[in-house]
Amino acid sequence: MPKPTRLLFLVLAACLASCGGKDIPPFTPPESLALAPIQRQEFVVAFLRGDWCDARHLFESSQQNYLAQDDLCAMAHNCELAFRVTSWAGVPAEELLPEAARFRDLDPGCATLGIPEPDQVWDSVLESGDWDALNSLIQKTNNPLFASVYARKATERALHENDMSLALKFLTQAMNVDREQAWVVFLVQDWMFVSQMEQDPEASARARA
Repeated sequence: MPKPTRLLFLVLAACLASCGGKDIPPFTPPESLALAPIQRQEFVVAFLRGDWCDARHLFESSQQNYLAQDDLCAMAHNCELAFRVTSWAGVPAEELLPEAARFRDLDPGCATLGIPEPDQVWDSVLESGDWDALNSLIQKTNNPLFASVYARKATERALHENDMSLALKFLTQAMNVDREQAWVVFLVQDWMFVSQMEQDPEASARARA
């Protein structure tokens, strides 16, 4: 694990350990039930902005509200989403996958665990190496999370192939999204790539601009 990512993991662990618990009422108010999907999305934003105590509370509240509706499939989806987000941040919460599987096993109507279809589309384009197609996806999508994640994945692959120009192109896209969204967790990863590119002074200077 690179040092900045290891540091992020240690800071995250310390912050979550120090988060004060918030009381959850024994009976969920009816008006709270509709908040479950909103809390799911707000969890992602809070986590990526480094508001980890809020993220933990939002995740737990969403789970509680789905539980009150006996929606075990949604609880499984929450766990899968949280695992994917933490994985993209470089600090995968592995313990969430068995939890997701457990919730799915409790409801025979749930779909099996697997990579969501949107991810499959983006993964397919990334693996094909069709950079024009990936760039088009990033430019057209209304999902900033996918734009950031896959621009960074393309950056990593381009660096591996020693294509500094392509790496800079996708890294700039990722950084623009992350700055706009104030996703400090992803910005840490972006600057790790900038550090790798410092051997090329021109590319590094343009990435910092």
